[in-house]
Amino acid sequence: MLLILVFGLISTMIVPSCEGNKWIGTFKDPGSCDLVKCCCPSSDLTIGNTGASTTGSLEATGGKCNANDTRQFTVSDLNANSTDLALVGVLSFDTTLTNLDVSLVETKGNSDCKITMMRQVTTTTGINNPAGTTPVNNNSAAGGGATTTGNADTTTKPKPSKASLNHDTNLIKILSIMMAIVTIIHV
Repeated sequence: MLLILVFGLISTMIVPSCEGNKWIGTFKDPGSCDLVKCCCPSSDLTIGNTGASTTGSLEATGGKCNANDTRQFTVSDLNANSTDLALVGVLSFDTTLTNLDVSLVETKGNSDCKITMMRQVTTTTGINNPAGTTPVNNNSAAGGGATTTGNADTTTKPKPSKASLNHDTNLIKILSIMMAIVTIIHV
């Protein structure tokens, strides 16, 4: 029974660390930033893993920042929903972890410019024909319009955020506490 207690307590420490890195991804430039009044992104924001670090880069342009300004940064606190990066700006997630509010540091003056960049999720589905079969083309007069040859590149809605994992993590914690109580009562 002591083994069950130890396993339960260890699982509550391990499971929360299995959640994904919410910062990794590509966030789309909405193109709605005022280039005269603000320092604006001129490219999509890409954040990824490089070795042990989570790094990103963003091109910036506009009347309030240097010409062809490239901002590179490292996210140090992967659990935070917001980070203030020196010489880059403030990046803050919304509650769904789908949208990232970006306020870039301005080198020429000071204004309150914030844009929202949406996480992009792209999946590629490959359709393969087994050897010796003929591809079916449904573009005939009989109807259809889809074909089974080639690859289909589809852009889908963003996947549910890792925030939904909190429910499962809390459930495991509750079950572990219940197991500990039952074990203590039986001993």
